[in-house]
Amino acid sequence: ETAAAGSAADSLEQQGSLLDLLLALAPALSPTEHAPLLWRAVRPLLSHNSPLLQKKAYKALGTLAEHHPSFLTERLADVTAAFDEALPTCHTACKRRRLVCLQALVSRLSVEQLRSAMPAMLGEVVLATKESNVKSRAAAFDAL
Repeated sequence: ETAAAGSAADSLEQQGSLLDLLLALAPALSPTEHAPLLWRAVRPLLSHNSPLLQKKAYKALGTLAEHHPSFLTERLADVTAAFDEALPTCHTACKRRRLVCLQALVSRLSVEQLRSAMPAMLGEVVLATKESNVKSRAAAFDAL
């Protein structure tokens, strides 16, 4: 039983290390070839049980939004669906990173795309202004 727990912890640590490596490489990725691979790797981690992996997944998504805005705006429906699916499983420790990611994504959208995505995101951001965590609350106000 303890060997299985140790193996799971090693696996989480390894996944976290690989995500750190991807984060370092993300700005130099090709938006047509490699960015879709990063998205495929990160998307399931948005709903992962581990807060560490969730934080890193949101950070990777924010990096994609910052360095490859056209990639995410082309996949806006998929990204917003992933955000909606991940909301119920988002750990409290990941709220700030999620809000920072939302802000990075929203800042790269056109006016038309912003109008379509805003209703889904606005409620979450407004509720986050009531968070007990100061950094999460500040990120929510920044996003507004």
